[in-house]
Amino acid sequence: MGSVTYRLVHLADEKAIWVIEPPIASHDVLVALVSAPVSRRVMEHTVRYFAHLKESKFTFFHVVPPLPPQYWDNTRILMEQEREEREMQIAQWTKDSADKVREIATEGKDRLLQAGVGEENVAFKSQTLETGMAQDILAELAQGKYGVLVIGRKGSRETSPFRLGSKANKLLNNARQCMICLIN
Repeated sequence: MGSVTYRLVHLADEKAIWVIEPPIASHDVLVALVSAPVSRRVMEHTVRYFAHLKESKFTFFHVVPPLPPQYWDNTRILMEQEREEREMQIAQWTKDSADKVREIATEGKDRLLQAGVGEENVAFKSQTLETGMAQDILAELAQGKYGVLVIGRKGSRETSPFRLGSKANKLLNNARQCMICLIN
């Protein structure tokens, strides 16, 4: 990617950026969702701009993130009751994270169905982190032969003034034969 394009991607506030590297593999759409507010905008953009692709396959894809640091406790041996409480907290955190994403994906599916996309063409897929968030999305992109990737420009963490998250940056620089839509 050239320096001017790179800067435009980083500095375009409140705009969706479409990056196209022809030839695209197909018209199938991979929608990467996270448990952050940007996922709702990603879903809405997908429905608004891609629902006309009625024969395309749409997959709402979620990679379950690793546990946040507050659940790491490798410094001491936990008592039985503490271990049970910790396991319940982790289970609740995992469920809450998945529920947020599933709710957005379900709404997206319903809206695509209303727009005339066949139910057999809309799916929700969630997987645990295997290699890394961006690498797992790239693997799904290649395995499913998707030609369109819709992602948020950043998750919930604060980023540099350039406002492009690390996962979006990795995907932007490594995805091939697809159109990438970066949603702010």
